[in-house]
Amino acid sequence: MFLGGPEPTLFTLSKAIKLREVILWLGSQRVEWVTLALQTIGREHRDLKRISIEVHPFLTIIPASTYPNVGQVIGEGNVRQWLDLDRSLVHLQESRSIRTRVIRPWSRPNADFLDSFGDLLPEITKRGMIGLAR
Repeated sequence: MFLGGPEPTLFTLSKAIKLREVILWLGSQRVEWVTLALQTIGREHRDLKRISIEVHPFLTIIPASTYPNVGQVIGEGNVRQWLDLDRSLVHLQESRSIRTRVIRPWSRPNADFLDSFGDLLPEITKRGMIGLAR
């Protein structure tokens, strides 16, 4: 199942109980819609094992050292939305063992990529609960 994109669509995952993976496309906007959808994952989603996040290239091209405060780049309101998503992903990992991975838009050294992206999802990155894919 693919969730995200340029137009917000509030929907629930509660009836999609046979899912094995959810793929999220995230830019700097509309992160709250994804978080709300993930909060509809319940005990009945026994087959769900992975959440993949495909990130917009803009979110990964600027090294964290250039902007020590990611809020300067995407806005403080958007940062709060990403932190809410971070908490939801950590909760799903801890309570349901649902793994998270990030699909990188292009090749970039892992350390640089996680350094930049870690500002958006700090807890799941710090705990090493996130994998990388290309």
